[in-house]
Amino acid sequence: MSEGSIRLVGVGSLVGTEPACTSHTDCQLEGMDARSPCSNSRCKDYNSKTNLRNVHHYFLRPLLASSAPEQVAHKVQDLLWELDSLTLDAQQLLEKLLRIYKDEDEEKATEAPHPIIPAVSSQHDQVPNQVQEKAPNVHGYIKLENSDYQAKFDYPCPNSRADWGCVLTAQGLEDAIDKCEKDLRCMAFVSIPHHSVEGWLTIFLKNGASDPAANQGTTIYIKPQSGGGNRVQPAVNQTTGQKHSANQKSVLQPRPCVWEELQAQRDMRGRREERLMRACGWKGLTDEKWASILANSSLTSADNFQHPAGGKAIPGGHLTLTLKDRQDQVFKAMFMSKTGPEEFHLSQLLVYQLDRLMGLYQMVPTYSRYLRKAELQAVGLVQTVGTLRDNFAQLKDSSGGVTGTMSAQVSAPVSVKTHLTVPSLVELTQAVTPMGTEQRDDLEYILLSWLARLPLPTSLYGIRGRRLLLTKADAAFQGSTENQEKLLHYLHNCHFPQHLYMVLDTARDRRCSLAQQVFQQVKSALPPSHSQDLHIGQYSMESLISTMDRDMNRLLDLMDTCIDKFGKDVVLYQEAMKTG
Repeated sequence: MSEGSIRLVGVGSLVGTEPACTSHTDCQLEGMDARSPCSNSRCKDYNSKTNLRNVHHYFLRPLLASSAPEQVAHKVQDLLWELDSLTLDAQQLLEKLLRIYKDEDEEKATEAPHPIIPAVSSQHDQVPNQVQEKAPNVHGYIKLENSDYQAKFDYPCPNSRADWGCVLTAQGLEDAIDKCEKDLRCMAFVSIPHHSVEGWLTIFLKNGASDPAANQGTTIYIKPQSGGGNRVQPAVNQTTGQKHSANQKSVLQPRPCVWEELQAQRDMRGRREERLMRACGWKGLTDEKWASILANSSLTSADNFQHPAGGKAIPGGHLTLTLKDRQDQVFKAMFMSKTGPEEFHLSQLLVYQLDRLMGLYQMVPTYSRYLRKAELQAVGLVQTVGTLRDNFAQLKDSSGGVTGTMSAQVSAPVSVKTHLTVPSLVELTQAVTPMGTEQRDDLEYILLSWLARLPLPTSLYGIRGRRLLLTKADAAFQGSTENQEKLLHYLHNCHFPQHLYMVLDTARDRRCSLAQQVFQQVKSALPPSHSQDLHIGQYSMESLISTMDRDMNRLLDLMDTCIDKFGKDVVLYQEAMKTG
């Protein structure tokens, strides 16, 4: 800045050519996703992103952060946030700067926005219990007047006005929707009128969209599905019928951004589910039926209690329960309630949801279950005078109940599996060798273990000594780098299920987070009191989402490398397994 004019005095750090690449990870900018896909061995638009980042770092941020007028300061902060996250290109930056400049006009700043989303007809004390039609505008948000998510679904974000959640100022509804659209974690937002500027809003971004409560004067806007669908559907909740949620109101959630791809795979996934049920000795059962069994059956006995890793001093544990449904059919299940430091029942639920979203069907059905004090008392799990120590005492709520996970127990014979049938390769294979059914089963077990950061057990057990199956995944998402590299060696065979590639590739094309969807399903499955602070040890939900998405992207990069070398028809195999 010289005599009131801006002068460019050096361009030494500007870049003029696109760098070469072999995968999308080569196109990251200082470890961040630069939204520059690897295309034809070059990082598309990488140099413009790099130049813009340099201009932002050395020029725009110091200038704007120190000199923004008060009436547009919050908007400048939002712009700097977008530049930090590499979501803008040069043209978009120019348009936003011009808009901010114009918005210094007080009359425009206080002008009331045009209503663009008509309200969905509903009473403020009642949540709609049916599919809501998309509002007739380009956004498609569902509007619930006089409703709120009080003390629910809050998460931190840059430039928040509060440290307990994502609280932002929006210059009207268009701006509020824009902020929610640009944050992958945002599933809905609550709005109230701004305290001082007419037409503006104070908004609270939310990472969930279930069980709204009546609250006069606040309005909820629920984000529609990604990918251009035309409806917002009630959540496909795999834990429907659980006792802890039996009296809850209907849940409105966006469909996952890969919904269309999941629908296209529905028949194939049905065959995989049936094959899993038959292998485990559950002929005629499904995930949905298991959900009802695990959630609603009464407890008749408990045995085989096991302490968590770390010994008797650690609260919680897992044990075998005998269940009886309303038709007096008897089932076995494993109940666990663990909150660390090495094992977590939340991990068990996360891995199950991850497995089903990926379509691998390598884990037994698992659901959240709240056991009431009376149920625990009936099977001897309540401490009384003269009995053994109550191992769940520290995890129980004020009414004496405990939340954990219930997993189906395999009925078929299980025995030692002597070895993995997939070779471990330090380097990428030089030729892809076709695999048989058992090899593919082993490979997909390894795939799920790698995505869940689970080490392979020292002793392998399979159904009839052959098919491996995850029954206990409470140590997931804590695996070391060495463990991940060891598992990766098995994936160097360049053999992958086609449907898994399609899910990952679709998510990449639509720039959405599959890990976010996994956590959303888990939050829907848990009681409200347990769904707010999801963490595994020192890892927060945000950290886990970032790690899971990064691992999925790394797997997809490996798949792309194999496809570039050998071709899709060789690398990707389709579902061709018998259901029997």
